[in-house]
Parts: sequence; C-alpha cells; structure tokens
Amino acid sequence: MHASVRVPRVQDWVSSCRLVTCPKASAGKRSGTSGAHIGQASLTGACSEAAVVLLRNHPAGQTYGARLEKKPGKGKALTIFAHH
Repeated sequence: MHASVRVPRVQDWVSSCRLVTCPKASAGKRSGTSGAHIGQASLTGACSEAAVVLLRNHPAGQTYGARLEKKPGKGKALTIFAHH
C-alpha cells in the first residue's frame, strides 16, 4: 500500500507528525493556535532525526540548512527543515 493511499496530502502527513499547529478560528476570525498534541509524537522524533542525518551527510541539505538558520535561529530552522 502506498503512502498516498493512507495520507492523501502532504499537509495531512505533516500535521500527523506534530510539525505544524492548527489555527484556532471561529466566525472567520483567527485567535492563535491550538492542538499542539494532536498526532503521533514518535513521528515527530523520526522526522527530526531524519533532518539531522540529512544535515550531517548531504551537502545540498547543509547549504539549505545554513540558509534557514540565518533568520529564525537554529532550533526553529531544524523544525522547518524536518517539515520539508
């Protein structure tokens, strides 16, 4: 079975990995985020470890990671990198 059958969109996969937070909205107005613990915590760790291994061993990943670290900082950049 392909992953595309179980998870039809990339956004659904990332959401189940706890790499994004859900917006809290009512009547068309957004008021922050909620649902920080929705999804599988083990997938968060797996995606983060994969990002670290990729940053360690892949030259193109290292240049992209260095570019990401400039603005949001090292920790947030790793989360963004794991999301990609």
